[in-house]
Amino acid sequence: MEIITSAVNEKIKQYNLLRTDKKYRRQCGLYVFEGLKLFWEAVNSGADIEQVFVTQDCLEKHKQLLSSGAAVTCIGDNAANKLKSTVNSEGIFTAAKIPVSIEPDLSQGYWLALDRIGDPGNMGSIIRTVEAIGFAGVIAGENCCDIWGEKVVRAAMGSSFRVPVVCGRNLPDLFGQLTDMTAIFAAVPDSSARSITEVDFPQSGIVVLGNETHGISRDVLEKCQHTITIDMLGNSESLGVTSAAAIVMWEIKRRSV
Repeated sequence: MEIITSAVNEKIKQYNLLRTDKKYRRQCGLYVFEGLKLFWEAVNSGADIEQVFVTQDCLEKHKQLLSSGAAVTCIGDNAANKLKSTVNSEGIFTAAKIPVSIEPDLSQGYWLALDRIGDPGNMGSIIRTVEAIGFAGVIAGENCCDIWGEKVVRAAMGSSFRVPVVCGRNLPDLFGQLTDMTAIFAAVPDSSARSITEVDFPQSGIVVLGNETHGISRDVLEKCQHTITIDMLGNSESLGVTSAAAIVMWEIKRRSV
């Protein structure tokens, strides 16, 4: 088994570039994540794992890593300290291949389209909720944070390996290519929009959520056929995007069955 002790080893430097550089991730077709739970989630979900770096201590505690089918490289403490991005690191760091981007099958269920979502934690939580509620997948607009960034994958807690995702799309162009047979709903904090509890949702379509601060951009909103909203009580003007996503997806899933 290969053992890396130097923090300036080329493989260590590449991992760090994959962690911090979106363009480099796309160039290499790889993304990275840290931790045992995510590693086994990836293995059990059929993710295409390229390389696993583990400390000697981690390997001694979890010898089953050697029978996982992944290419395992042992690293010293100096190298591990260079790779870790969590305070209580478990000493395992994984690089996996970015799945080939798919074309969404909009005739099957509902897809969640995201416009300019900027916070990786929010993105990851939304992906996790998409899987939990049973939406068909995620369409991430070109101005969203990178869906394969390390913080997004960590926040998704394994759902990134299973939820179909379409990345980097120009949403107005995509929506403009669709026929009127595909229903597109924009979720907005607007009292003039229809309440989600009053809409008869078809069995398939797209629901759009926008930026945490500014909402859905005008050019995307113009391509949506319907605007829907969550009725608010009290003095709150709107919900956070992760809470809004959960409520909207739950109600659409419930009412479109």
